[in-house]
Amino acid sequence: MNPEFILAYEIALNNYIVKLYRFDDNSPYVDSTTVNGLIDQLNECSYVRQVMDLVCVLEGITQTEIFDLNNNLLLVNKIVFE
Repeated sequence: MNPEFILAYEIALNNYIVKLYRFDDNSPYVDSTTVNGLIDQLNECSYVRQVMDLVCVLEGITQTEIFDLNNNLLLVNKIVFE
């Protein structure tokens, strides 16, 4: 059985909304200080892919969704289990 994803952080940026998910278990995941420290750098990103490259490598983040400011899904990345 695959673990469930739960929302760990929602980040409102100037041009995007980023939702970071983790597994619903006791695995370690990135702390809020680290996430908050990335906000300026994320706001400088011109492209969705640049945002994804910065956040998808954060510890324990297993799914990332990026939306435009109208809440339209632009890009999703998640860990897949077989």
